[in-house]
Amino acid sequence: MFRTAPAIEPAPDVVVPADVIPLSHLELDLATPVEGWTVFLAARNIEITLDDIGRMAVARIDARRLLTEKREREAEQARRRKLAEAQAVADDQIRRAQIWGGAPAVDRRARWTSRNVMTVARTNNGSKMKTNKEFESAITTSSSV
Repeated sequence: MFRTAPAIEPAPDVVVPADVIPLSHLELDLATPVEGWTVFLAARNIEITLDDIGRMAVARIDARRLLTEKREREAEQARRRKLAEAQAVADDQIRRAQIWGGAPAVDRRARWTSRNVMTVARTNNGSKMKTNKEFESAITTSSSV
């Protein structure tokens, strides 16, 4: 007459979805480790659980810690890149300061043609000149001749 209640099985140990982040979602922000998630997370003492539909997941607090580590790592890399760039700029400035300036530029108003230069060089005046001004005056006088 009275029915006995059916035996109720205990609910499986399922974590509420709001408390876990599936690894597939975490992979959107974090690159998949070379060694795989199980080894990577085990090295950090992070437990992998299953969410309510059977996906591998980690606790929300652990996911937050992983994302914080990633942000800190990226900030450190940016700081190192900035320091390396500043060092490269300083090294380049030092290197450029050590480069010899070279000969002064030719004044295009003086008629320095190959004919004028050779004419002055063939004369005795060409070997005795000491300054650019003397050479320029010799060339302008030879070109007017």
